[in-house]
Amino acid sequence: MLIYILNLVLILALAWPLCIHKPTPKKKLCYLAVTFGALFLLAALRQGIGNDYDTYIEIYQRIGATPVSQLWAMPEEKGYVLLCKLLSLISMDTVFLYAVMALLCLVPVAWFIYRYSPNVWLSTWLYVTLTFFYGTMNFVRQNLAVAILLLGFPLLRRRKIPAALCYAGVILLACTFHKSAIIMLPILLVCYIPLKKWVLGTYAGLALALYVTSGYIIDFITDYIYTQYKGKIYLELGFGFHFLIVPALILLLALCTQKKVTERYPDGGLMVNMMLYSFLIWLFITKHFVLERFSLYVYIFVLLAVPMACETFAPDNAMMEKYQSLREELRQARSLGGKSPKLKSLSRQFGAMKETVALQQVYYWCVVGAVLVATFCYQVFGMYDGTNGFHGVFPYHSFVGFLERLP
Repeated sequence: MLIYILNLVLILALAWPLCIHKPTPKKKLCYLAVTFGALFLLAALRQGIGNDYDTYIEIYQRIGATPVSQLWAMPEEKGYVLLCKLLSLISMDTVFLYAVMALLCLVPVAWFIYRYSPNVWLSTWLYVTLTFFYGTMNFVRQNLAVAILLLGFPLLRRRKIPAALCYAGVILLACTFHKSAIIMLPILLVCYIPLKKWVLGTYAGLALALYVTSGYIIDFITDYIYTQYKGKIYLELGFGFHFLIVPALILLLALCTQKKVTERYPDGGLMVNMMLYSFLIWLFITKHFVLERFSLYVYIFVLLAVPMACETFAPDNAMMEKYQSLREELRQARSLGGKSPKLKSLSRQFGAMKETVALQQVYYWCVVGAVLVATFCYQVFGMYDGTNGFHGVFPYHSFVGFLERLP
């Protein structure tokens, strides 16, 4: 377990020098290169961990041994089959397989955070503590689909019909790696609707009706369509309601800061909507845990939503510009000497502004601190839930000697 804690320490330790203190694009890029480089090594050097670790090896070997003419008859999604076939032509080594998969899963996330997050280090922290990273060592195909959706985000954020149609194509491409990505098509139809009170009421009413009748809907579907899934435990049982705590807190934070987020960030309203849809999916997971496989595609936008919400508590650019301007004026007035009325007025204004900025920063760090504590607790819970924690990746095991010897 120690390696996972050290990874979190690395994420926090580099935050101040590279992201908080005089940030620049190059420093942020360096931060992501180091932190995601560490994540890549963890994923690539693992051995025998991840609930589907052996399954993906078996699939890879089977695809490698299958002639090209018979690939389309294989049951797996065709995009993933084609990718594995191309990789198998290079090497059949499983370390190579998982290294490439880790690279394909992690690089798009790092780019997404660098390009769109207002707080790079917090997004990176959330990516790990909310267990998205650990999913890359288990739900490989789903995370490849997520990577495709994130790379298509520039289309989603344009809010234009042609761009939305192109993003629908991106969704279909993601479906060639995991069919569950299809959930983004209905979400695409509603994600631009402003979240007004009547919209919230409509969502709440529909969610309640579907939650009450979902058992009947599942019965109907398995009676006539997916008959092979009739009576399966993952259709009839759900997660405990404690799994709703974090999504509910995130939604509450998003709703409380909705006005400022939508004013400050062009994608703010879209992110608030995504957190609502994410919460609703998690709500239904408490009844049918098979739906967990659909949550990832929407929940991943928490990497932007929470940092955006947190940043609304920090002094905005206008306030900081006024603060810097007053400080410069006061410095110049003092350099002239004397105790003019103007100097006294500037001193009072600067003192009041300094107090306002300091108080705002206290609020900001209290909110950020609360997010760090809550998500760290979720990580700890995920490390010990069940037999091997979330995704079966706890404790860490590696074929590299010194990593394997860590407690």
